[in-house]
Amino acid sequence: MADRPARPPVQLQYLMWDGTDPVDSKTLARELARRFRCVNLLDDSPATAFGVADSPRCFLPCGAEGRLFSDGLWLVGLFESPIHFFEPQHANAGGDFPAILQFSGHGIPGFMFSESSVLIAASRPLKLGSFSPSAGLRWTFIGKGWNNPSTKVVICSACRQLAGRPQQFLWSERMRGAAHRVHVMLSYRNTAPAAATSARINRAFVAGLAAGKTFLRAWNDAHGGGLQHRWAALVYRSAIDDTMREWVRDGSLPSAPEADEDILYFDEDTPAGRVVTRPSPDFNATMEFHSSPSGTTPPLAAGNMMPPWTRVKAGTQVKVFLHFLTSTFQDRDVVWVSALQVRPDYAGPFQIDQVIRFAGHAGLIASGDVFMQGRVHDERAGYKADTYTDLYGFTVTRAAMPVGTLDATFSTLTLDMEITGVPNDHLAVFYLMFRVERGNTEFGIPTDLDGTGLLRIANQRRLIDEEQFCVFVVDAAVTS
Repeated sequence: MADRPARPPVQLQYLMWDGTDPVDSKTLARELARRFRCVNLLDDSPATAFGVADSPRCFLPCGAEGRLFSDGLWLVGLFESPIHFFEPQHANAGGDFPAILQFSGHGIPGFMFSESSVLIAASRPLKLGSFSPSAGLRWTFIGKGWNNPSTKVVICSACRQLAGRPQQFLWSERMRGAAHRVHVMLSYRNTAPAAATSARINRAFVAGLAAGKTFLRAWNDAHGGGLQHRWAALVYRSAIDDTMREWVRDGSLPSAPEADEDILYFDEDTPAGRVVTRPSPDFNATMEFHSSPSGTTPPLAAGNMMPPWTRVKAGTQVKVFLHFLTSTFQDRDVVWVSALQVRPDYAGPFQIDQVIRFAGHAGLIASGDVFMQGRVHDERAGYKADTYTDLYGFTVTRAAMPVGTLDATFSTLTLDMEITGVPNDHLAVFYLMFRVERGNTEFGIPTDLDGTGLLRIANQRRLIDEEQFCVFVVDAAVTS
């Protein structure tokens, strides 16, 4: 090919991570090698390196189909792999970092995982602290991002990594290395395609790069037809016109983003880009472990905050703390507590009490102090409001709360709850989201009137403009 140099001045290295069927990762690897003579970073990693598979080599921490599971692998996924995703050397002989880094697998906003639900990468990694009999596990989010001279393009072929302003911001922060910056992140704001379709997209994407298209244009154009509304990207303003042909010809990209330069968000509806800014959520929410019939992974002492992706048994007792950041709880506020499975447009179907229940649940429901109603899934997609009971609601009375307790400032609501089980055979990854309805004002989950003009249902396109909270995995559905 005329556009393919006989030998580029710098042969770019790529690295593929995969948590499901790796056919798309291997397709991307082969196309980069065929069209641009790129080199696999794992080719000079030890043959016994953890999770490395052959032909071409990919990092498959949960096996060739992503189904491998063990307690040890779960802890590695929770506390090691997500940090390693930002320092991906894999003990290669030259101590190199990849120019192009890809992950393919399952995802919810900010978390990417395998077929066995083992976490592999995240927009906010956790740092593992120390164990003690009295304090249990100590942990914290860390702000680490990519910061090496090589990695300039990151591809995350996983659902909804760029869905909602919070995750757009968090991933953009990971691109802002202290000394070196990732120019482009290509991903999805909606459901990512299955592996076989993703392989076709990767082939078209690299063909577009070989034709001289920018990374952004090639990614956009690779998603035709019904896939057009799914793709999304983050790009430094100065890097919008970066191309692969310049990179392999010159050994470097033409742009050199500054530390404080704007990062723009792109999708089908935002073709000119929008500056990514820090979001201002209405709530912060955390979940505290209280007790479990069989313990948790990681093991927690009562009173410890649960890290995201904690694996819990049915019957686990927790406290959920909902802290109002932009107001305080007022009399007659209606509070929604919603449980979502994997993604907001996945109906299940399930009833919320199959996933979580209040302490004293039966009495609260019978008295009407707590109602159950289907107001999360989109009516336009066939998820009628009377079909699924996927949220709880109750009315705030400061003097005598019908459920939960308010602190003295009326800004923090504590809810005693039980995680009850898995409602179906889909991936057992859940997260809670919240809303406070105050007359015509809404905080948290954004809503639209349904077709009757009487009932408000969560707006699917804006749902995760608010943070997702309290991510957990119910143990019964973990495969082995």
